[in-house]
Amino acid sequence: MTATHCLPFPIRPLLCLVLATAPAFAQNPNARLTLPDLTALPGQTVTVPVLLDSSLGPIQGWSFSCNITAPLVVASEAAGSTTAAFHGGAGPDFLVATIFSGQGYTVGCVISFLGLQTLPNGTGYELHTADVTVPTGAAPGTVYPLAFASPALGNPPVATVVVVGGQSIVPMTTAGSITVGTPATVTAFAASDCPTATLGSLVSLNPPALNTAWQLEVQGLPAAATHGFYALGLTPVAQPMAAFGSPCTLRVSAELLGFALAGGGALQAYTLTIPNTPSLSGTSVYVQGLHDGAPVPPFSNFFALPNAYYFTNTVAGQLGL
Repeated sequence: MTATHCLPFPIRPLLCLVLATAPAFAQNPNARLTLPDLTALPGQTVTVPVLLDSSLGPIQGWSFSCNITAPLVVASEAAGSTTAAFHGGAGPDFLVATIFSGQGYTVGCVISFLGLQTLPNGTGYELHTADVTVPTGAAPGTVYPLAFASPALGNPPVATVVVVGGQSIVPMTTAGSITVGTPATVTAFAASDCPTATLGSLVSLNPPALNTAWQLEVQGLPAAATHGFYALGLTPVAQPMAAFGSPCTLRVSAELLGFALAGGGALQAYTLTIPNTPSLSGTSVYVQGLHDGAPVPPFSNFFALPNAYYFTNTVAGQLGL
C-alpha cells in the first residue's frame, strides 16, 4: 500500500508513536486486537481479518505486527472495512503496510492528520485483512498459528499499539489460527445386488460440505415408480433382506429414512442439510435408495407391503469443507 509523504510538522510526533519500536508498557484491558480461528482446505486462500474492540475513547491511529509464518503465504493485504470507510470511503490520511515473506506483515495508520476523524468506542472494527494461502500438501488437522508481535516485524520493529490522545497504548491481543480441514467427497461404496437389470441409480449432485444442502437423486427410474426412500446411516452394513421377502441387500445402518416422490425426468430427489458443525468434518454418511418401480416377482413380499422395492447402489459421503 502507499503512504502519504508530505507530512505537516504537528503530525510527525503522532507518526513516531504509531510506527515506533514496541514500548515497554503493560497491555491495556480496554482495547483488544483479535485474529480469528479459521478453517481452510489444502491449497486454499482465506481472508484473515484483524479486529478491534475498544472502550479507550477516540482512537487516532494504530500499528501492529501480524505474524503469519511459513509455510503459510501472505498473498496480499488490504484495508479492512472499517479503515476503508474513513473520510467518506477515501480511507485514512496515512496507511502503510509491508509484507515480510515467510513472517507476516505490518501496518501503520493515522486516521486524520488534522484530527478531523477518529474511531469511537466500539466492537468488531475490521482494521485490516490479509489473503493467506495454505500449503497444497497440508495434512487435514494441521493447525497454523496467527499472532501479534511475536516477534515484532520491521526495522525498527513495528509496535502493536493504538493511539489515543497522542499516546501509544498497548492493547490486549488474541491469537488465532488456520486449521486444515477435511475436504467433502463422495465415493461409490457398493453396487445394487438386486437380481435384475439396473432400475435406477443413486447419484450425488454435490459433495456434502458443512453448512450446505447435499443434493441426492435416484435417476433413470422405470415408468411405474411413484415414490421411494433414502436410507442414510453412519455405518455400512450388509443385511440381506430375504427374511423380509426381498432378494436385495440393505447396506446402510439407516439411522435416517427420508421419503421422496418421483419427479420429472424419471428421478426422485432428496436433500440432506449438513450443519455447520466442525466436529462432523471427516464423518462418513452412507446412502442407499429404495424405490417402488421394481418388477413384482420376486419383490412383492417385501415387508408384506403392496409395493415392490428395488434397492439401488450405495454411495459414501465424507462430510467436510
